[in-house]
Amino acid sequence: MKTYLVTYAQSCTKIHPKFWASVKRFESCNDAELLVIPGRYKNPTQRNEGADDEWWDETVTPYLCGQRRRLCPNLVVFGDISIQPTATHPLTGFEVFVGKNSGIFGHTKRALEVVPTGNRQPRVLWSTSACTQPNYSRSKAGSKGKENHVIGAVVVEVDDAGLYFVRHVTAARDGSFIDLETRYAPDGVFEAPPATSIVLGDYHAGREDEDVLAATERLVREVRPKNIVLHDLLDFDTRNHHHAKSRRERYKRRFDTVESEVEHAVAALWRVQAWHPTAKVRVVRSNHDEAFEQWLETTDITADTVNAPYYHEVWARMHRGYRDGRFPDAFAMEAARIGAPPGTRFLGLNEELMLGDVEHGRHGHKGVGGTRGTPRAYAKLGVKVSTGHTHVARISDGAFTAGLTAQLDHGYNDLPSGWVHAHILQYADGKRTIVIIVRGKYKGDDQ
Repeated sequence: MKTYLVTYAQSCTKIHPKFWASVKRFESCNDAELLVIPGRYKNPTQRNEGADDEWWDETVTPYLCGQRRRLCPNLVVFGDISIQPTATHPLTGFEVFVGKNSGIFGHTKRALEVVPTGNRQPRVLWSTSACTQPNYSRSKAGSKGKENHVIGAVVVEVDDAGLYFVRHVTAARDGSFIDLETRYAPDGVFEAPPATSIVLGDYHAGREDEDVLAATERLVREVRPKNIVLHDLLDFDTRNHHHAKSRRERYKRRFDTVESEVEHAVAALWRVQAWHPTAKVRVVRSNHDEAFEQWLETTDITADTVNAPYYHEVWARMHRGYRDGRFPDAFAMEAARIGAPPGTRFLGLNEELMLGDVEHGRHGHKGVGGTRGTPRAYAKLGVKVSTGHTHVARISDGAFTAGLTAQLDHGYNDLPSGWVHAHILQYADGKRTIVIIVRGKYKGDDQ
């Protein structure tokens, strides 16, 4: 396996010395190659800067990579491209430019975009974040650039088969950073404390990808998260409203029972809990979970006799649980009746779940004022969020979006597709990264 650490250095700017000391620890510990993408920015308000000055901190000059570098057959570092550090969306416009490759671009912001393909193996674009300190003009664009400046890098692992694994690492106040189970600091290399949380890509019980689940279990056992957050745990494929007008789909599912699907979702909770028994499992209210209640509200049960007994039983329990003008959450109610793991918490409508300074209680399907949710809309909320819903991993400012845990092909998502197996990790220091699972592996030396 070959390991790289790729970051960005702005011209006429000093490095972050403590972060660089941690970077050197990583280099030594992992026999990694350091690549520093040079970027140019003219700050007219910077003192003592001559008109023709262009220099980089001498600490990073031995590692400058100002050309394109192919790290493996489908991954390229675009070191020859200098993106303005004040760019709001640094990866925009490169979707076609990269061709069939995934690409890493130097920039002071941390960003991730997935580019759809026709073979369910999406291309991914990453921006690196920086090893140099903030240095911007006193202007609107400069102030925004300074606010979004991230000290960090991307770790790249290329295994012997040519598969690549890329993860962001972000510096804490002391310059240290965590990558999976290890903390790299100016004064040494240590075992990282248990992660704050892992937000799994949308689960969709009944559509499991066993290789992804096995890799996820290994990841969870490695980082030991205090919280495991689940989105779209219940798929509700049995009687999903999307199939209501399709005679073919209704025929295929004519003998399926809603009760068995709910029971399977509860069994999935026990499976996840067993990965790390001391973790708190949190189920975020999601649109596929809500499909259960939509079925209860709208179905003509006289045309669905196989589910009629369960339908009436659930409604009876719903009426018995009616309190203060509200019916209970149908899925949460049934999970409790069937027997969810002790301590499992089903979040209610609009219920917050703050872990550190990151909001975890939003699935992502609902936007502002009743509109549909989008990652960029969530980025404007003024609070960091970790969401799901789109099945397309993304980092847009403080909004992180997980991908999928389930199979990539759900039967209705025709190609091209950008769906990807991806989870959000929040480390003990509060920093986050997206871990993408490729062919049943979550890192280069995953077995």
